[in-house]
Amino acid sequence: MARPETILAWYRKLVARKFDGSRARRGPGRPRITREVEDLIVRMAEENRDWGYDRITGALANLGYKVCDQAVGNVLQRHGLPPAPERKRTTPWPAFVRTHLALLAGTDFFTGEVLTLRGLVTYYVLLFIHLESRQVAIAGITVHPDELWMKQIGRNVTMEGYGILRDCRYLLHDRDTKYTRSFRAIIASGQVEPLALPARCPNLNAFAERWVRSVKEECLSKVVLFGERAPCGVPSGNMSNITMPSAIIRARAMSCCSLVIRTSARRRLYSAASDWVGSCAITIKRQHSRTPKVQSRTLTPPLRSRDRGKPAQHASLPRCPN
Repeated sequence: MARPETILAWYRKLVARKFDGSRARRGPGRPRITREVEDLIVRMAEENRDWGYDRITGALANLGYKVCDQAVGNVLQRHGLPPAPERKRTTPWPAFVRTHLALLAGTDFFTGEVLTLRGLVTYYVLLFIHLESRQVAIAGITVHPDELWMKQIGRNVTMEGYGILRDCRYLLHDRDTKYTRSFRAIIASGQVEPLALPARCPNLNAFAERWVRSVKEECLSKVVLFGERAPCGVPSGNMSNITMPSAIIRARAMSCCSLVIRTSARRRLYSAASDWVGSCAITIKRQHSRTPKVQSRTLTPPLRSRDRGKPAQHASLPRCPN
């Protein structure tokens, strides 16, 4: 026989089993928040680096999501985002570029090989690109980018009211030795801070690097450059009047048609959105044999056999009735 305490224990277990819902649970604790709310929390924390847990909770409440501050902290911890006091002291490159996009400009060099009587000659092209508008300006083309040439380019691009960098405050460039100390000093004197990027980090100047790649793939890789024409000097009075060499490139395609590639001068910045993204508004024209067109107001009918000896009579065109 069972003791009374045993019978009461069995009874308590029976009652507890009736109300036990552990088998219907998906997991211990509260259910996790939806993926949409979690992505929204991470986005708020990344775009507003000084927002704490309570501030994010209030912003979510304004959007109709009811989430506690501890849940916000758990989400940020899972995604590796530190709390607000640590986040606002560190600024990653994407956030820095996005915040100062209107004040940032990038610069880079690219080269083109020109076939001359002396062999291949390397031309260096210096470009500047405004990161917000994606507008590109060719500062100059030279065979010898020495320090004197770079100093003159620095004076031109920082000229007050006309320089390419007149609306910029930061200039991104790599660690190429062509960007000399004197060039950076001239840039800094024009209230533009030159920012030297870390070594072997082309992605930090991705806008200029991608434009150079477009020029090489869409333009330079499709032509053979003949002739050595010294580039026209940039006017010392106004850098916006960028004068490119006239007919510096003459190429003959490996087919029956002849191509003449001319570089036309433009008095504005060049847009990188075009398909050919040429550095100087390259246009391709096919050479045709032009024959003059003869326009006549009268028609001469063919002579009949019986009118061979008579002078030819011109028949006027019929007039339209009034």
